Amino acid sequence: MAGQTRQVVRRVNRSRVADFDDQMWPINCAILILAGFAAGIAIATGDLRAENLLYNTVFRLVLVALGVAALFAAVVWLQGKMVRRVQLCVLISLLVHLWMGLFLHQHHLVVAQSDPRP
Repeated sequence: MAGQTRQVVRRVNRSRVADFDDQMWPINCAILILAGFAAGIAIATGDLRAENLLYNTVFRLVLVALGVAALFAAVVWLQGKMVRRVQLCVLISLLVHLWMGLFLHQHHLVVAQSDPRP
């Protein structure tokens, strides 16, 4: 009995392979693409020399950049299930706001065409 060796079995911590659904890069890419659309709309419809901040293109671009930076800071800070909720909320918000902007722009064009004033 003195010559026997004792075997120790230790549990190995296996890292789980991330599925496609668990990866965050597709949502991050979609958010960056939609932010690019928002920046393009701001450039196309804004005025660089406007004194009113709501019409100033530079101010609009800074707001888009700050929003995307805040989103990615929140993703790094939260690190968990809340990250998905934040990303989904931002993605839906961007989609709704872009849709509303396009709808209102088209509606404004229709109203402007039917207005009999010179």
